[in-house]
Amino acid sequence: MQLYLSMRIRSFAVPICISLVTCILGVGLYAMHAGNVFPTSNLILGMDATDAANIPLGSAIVIIAVSLIYTALFCGLAVHYLKKKGVNAIKIEESSWKRKNDNC
Repeated sequence: MQLYLSMRIRSFAVPICISLVTCILGVGLYAMHAGNVFPTSNLILGMDATDAANIPLGSAIVIIAVSLIYTALFCGLAVHYLKKKGVNAIKIEESSWKRKNDNC
């Protein structure tokens, strides 16, 4: 999520602030026993046990599945954004660089 937000929002503080709010929201959802489907709650669910033997198999499967879904979702969004916007910025920089070197 942080990767995609940092690419979309060019400010440094805004994506960090959004992530902080989602972490607080994740703690709240975990406290209400509704944090299984929220990405920042998965961190708390994974750190809840003192060792891997204490995590029930069903919970481990849910944590892994939700983590993979969110990772695929936000990486896919980031790749789509780069294909749409990022390549154009490189082409503009290359053409302006060629113009600078043509004047030499």
